Amino acid sequence: MRGWMNELSPPLIRKPREKRKGEKKGLTTKSQYALMESEKEWWSVDVLLGSSSAKRSLNMKIRMIIGNEKVEMNLSKFALLRYELSRALQKIEALSPS
Repeated sequence: MRGWMNELSPPLIRKPREKRKGEKKGLTTKSQYALMESEKEWWSVDVLLGSSSAKRSLNMKIRMIIGNEKVEMNLSKFALLRYELSRALQKIEALSPS
């Protein structure tokens, strides 16, 4: 797993564009940095096309960053994560006042 973020990840830090002469003020610096923060959320899906045993061909691995942690899981664990997250969101929605 080491090195996959360096090879594939998009640049995470961009210098905000400076205001040009006569240009009206656009996004505030705070907004620009908020947009850059959202770009830090990154994920990938890797597909193994073949292996020594036919049973293991077409295995998928999902890699993503959650918080500050790099997480790698197979497709069944990702499906379980999606299911549990959906259940948690439904419970939160049911408890929140309308």
